[in-house]
Amino acid sequence: MLKDASLAGDGTSILRNGRVGIVNNFTLYMSNLLNVTNANTEWNCIAGTRDAITFASQYIKTETLRLESTFGDGVRGLNVYGYKVVHPDSLVHIVATK
Repeated sequence: MLKDASLAGDGTSILRNGRVGIVNNFTLYMSNLLNVTNANTEWNCIAGTRDAITFASQYIKTETLRLESTFGDGVRGLNVYGYKVVHPDSLVHIVATK
């Protein structure tokens, strides 16, 4: 339905970022990571505000190393991340059926 980027009003297809578009001031995203028992007639729907969750990301270790295939140095790091629901009353979960 809204897989065409021009229908969603932006230049990136939802196959790349999951954003379907904006309907009635709600930004809609699609994901196959929310499972239900009957995938043909039931869908998980989650709605909320940006204030409901928080996300943090940080590199805690970095190191430089010599590259074996070319002249130069490389950098690698350990990135840790996490999220937390800080205002659960700002989230809604429903199971929509056909």
